[in-house]
Amino acid sequence: MQIEQTGSGRKLPFQSMAQRKVATTSKGHASGHLIFKRGETERIILVESDLEMKWAIILDADPSVQDLREQVAFQWSDSGRARTHYFDFVASFSQGSRIAFMVKPAWRAEKSAFKAEARAIAEQATRAGFADEVRVLTDRALSNANLNNARLFRSVREVDDEADSIAATVARNLFSPVKMSALIEEIGLGPRGFKALVRLVQRGALRQVCDGGIGLETLVSGGHVA
Repeated sequence: MQIEQTGSGRKLPFQSMAQRKVATTSKGHASGHLIFKRGETERIILVESDLEMKWAIILDADPSVQDLREQVAFQWSDSGRARTHYFDFVASFSQGSRIAFMVKPAWRAEKSAFKAEARAIAEQATRAGFADEVRVLTDRALSNANLNNARLFRSVREVDDEADSIAATVARNLFSPVKMSALIEEIGLGPRGFKALVRLVQRGALRQVCDGGIGLETLVSGGHVA
């Protein structure tokens, strides 16, 4: 359960809901955790590798991801033998879909034995209604720009009512592409304005004209209404 810290009134995040034991320390590979936050609810997500951490950051920064669980058990049949597969992540999306993810280095994901097993698990998981889709996430599919943007989104997610209100007005009145630096000047709140604009990009109220890392020189245009 979620417990308030003594004397501070601040709530601790919910504990991980992983369905198998996840090592918090390891000599063989990286392990750690991040805080998945939606609204006022926070929960610990445990990861067992640097690659899992990177994909968890990207999934957490995606506003269409409404819920994220790690190490989720699925019972499947391997040529008649009952086995349990633990999906690294299972995400529920705002449009109603549920996607299960396997995180693997590309060199392992390309092995024929893994492909055959993953295909069998995916077919059974979708047929059973456990997930609408199964995807394999690899290091080769990672974009440094997308990862850095996801980290940026996570770093600015605290609401700033004044800056957010002014930035939303600026975005609604944007009719042609313009640099982030020009919008920051128009907002007039310095770094607070930049953070507010980044939040709008994450929500889709502003749209990057070109792919890449978000910065002062990034060209943005109007997106959907904030």
